[in-house]
Amino acid sequence: SNGLAFLSLTIHYIDSSLILKNFLLDIIPITMQYTGLNMANTIILVLDEFNLTAKLLALTTDNASLMISCDALMIAELEKEFNNLNFVHYHCFAHILNLAVIKGIKLVDSSIKKLGH
Repeated sequence: SNGLAFLSLTIHYIDSSLILKNFLLDIIPITMQYTGLNMANTIILVLDEFNLTAKLLALTTDNASLMISCDALMIAELEKEFNNLNFVHYHCFAHILNLAVIKGIKLVDSSIKKLGH
C-alpha cells in the first residue's frame, strides 16, 4: 500500500430514452480521519455539487463498518433534508464473493499443507 486513500463515486441511472447510463462522478483523495461521518459528509458534498443529493436512491459499498456507519448517517440526512424514505444501502456482491473466496482458499490451503506433512 502506498498510504494514499481515495473514494470514488460512480453514478448509474436510466435516461429519458430508457438507456442505462453510468459514469465516474468523482475521485476524492481522503485526507481527513477515516470515519463514517467524514465519508457521509464527503459524499453529500459531491452530490450537492452536482445537484444530485435529492435524487439519490441507493448507495452500494463494501461491508466495512466505516461504510455501514456512513450509510446510516446518509439515511438520516436524506430523511431530514429531503424526506427521502426510499433510500437503500446495498452491500457489494463482488466484495462479499471475494471475501468468501479468500477465506475458502485459506481453508483449502491449510488442509493441503496438513496433508503434505
